[in-house]
Amino acid sequence: MPATSGPIPMTRQHDEAVLFSCHQLHASNAEQKRTLGIIDALELEPFTMTDAEGAEQNALAHTSIVAKLSTGQVKVCPNPVTSLKRKHAEDDPCVRCFPAQAPGLEYVFSVSPYASSLNGRKFLELDQSVCELFNRDWEFSPHLRFACARILAGCILLNNCNGQAVIANTIEVYGRTKLVDAHREPFVVRKDKPVATSLPPSFKTPYSNVWPVTIMSPEGERLVLGTSSFDALVTSSLRLDAHMRPSVGGTTSSFVLSSAKDSLATRIFLDEESLTVGLQLAAERDTWSVSHGNLIWQLRQTKTKFHDPSSYYLCRASSHFARNHTCQPYSMFSLAAFDQAHNGDGAAISRLFHAIATGVIRDAGQALLDKTKVEDLRAGCSQKGKAAKGLDGVLSLFGKDHSSMKIIGNRELNKHLEVLAPLLSTYIARANGSVVPFLEREFTALENQTK
Repeated sequence: MPATSGPIPMTRQHDEAVLFSCHQLHASNAEQKRTLGIIDALELEPFTMTDAEGAEQNALAHTSIVAKLSTGQVKVCPNPVTSLKRKHAEDDPCVRCFPAQAPGLEYVFSVSPYASSLNGRKFLELDQSVCELFNRDWEFSPHLRFACARILAGCILLNNCNGQAVIANTIEVYGRTKLVDAHREPFVVRKDKPVATSLPPSFKTPYSNVWPVTIMSPEGERLVLGTSSFDALVTSSLRLDAHMRPSVGGTTSSFVLSSAKDSLATRIFLDEESLTVGLQLAAERDTWSVSHGNLIWQLRQTKTKFHDPSSYYLCRASSHFARNHTCQPYSMFSLAAFDQAHNGDGAAISRLFHAIATGVIRDAGQALLDKTKVEDLRAGCSQKGKAAKGLDGVLSLFGKDHSSMKIIGNRELNKHLEVLAPLLSTYIARANGSVVPFLEREFTALENQTK
């Protein structure tokens, strides 16, 4: 017989109903908070049904589905939401507590020269619910670029073929198509063959539509995690199974996934704190940055399309160990803050890009570049050279009657900026070299204390 409709007495509150439906009522507090964060990010809500014996049962569905079920000839009604926004943050775990790690990391941590520091963090293997979040459409959920970057910050990749493991200290995420990101990974055909990309393959993989891979570029090997919605470029990393110099910059030569076999054998473990914070970002659609501090360091290392708003997306995130700016890679936007650069052509150009970035972050599409600022920078350059020529070109765009000009949408300005940008490559490489000892100090701080 069909069940009759009508109100059903509800004994569980919203969060309790979610945990019941996920069999998490007896899980640890941290696991419960993680589950609630995932459900928030997936925009699911619990609803109540009665079984054959009249006992309350809970399940999850999208709010639109719950509404449809509530009007049918079934005993279903939504659980009330106790608050519009639920926070599931927790304090950092004490580094002396040594939380239990996900199976598979025990050997890595047992041989790692950074064992004491790593054991103070908790890592969880990437699961299906997060894979689903990684593959949601950014055209309709643009705020997820910040959440995905944060979730992947500090993740560990373990290649079971050779036992190599690496921690991704800094991650930059890029949207898949030009509709969401002007700096998307290119999809081109050369000599009738598609150029290799990080798009997940059609065959079955350990993580649904998530593909770790090394992509060859003119600069070297790029370590990338690809999904159908984005690719995440590792711009700073450290091998964990052996003592090796950290990689800082756009290439990773110390951990190379050179074949499909390597990619298939690679397991992905997320830092629990990064996952928790990232899920909070995913639940808040008005998110516009990874965090509220060090905004300039959240800009990606782009070299073109400075007229496009996506060049100024704040979607670069760093791990717990690289939380200080001294441990993060420099970009042309942050190079002006490098302590060892005070004057000369490199300093002038870097300050120009810093001024442009701060203007766009502050004023978005209405950001202006001030003529006086460019004149001051030009005065600090050598009289002849590519930097002087480039800045003279920028000054020529103002004309006699204008003291400022727009940045976003200004293709003429972009042409000159794209000429100036490559001039900073050597300076950025030098600045990134200074990041290495700071990173090493963060990972060895506890090791040195326990000796």
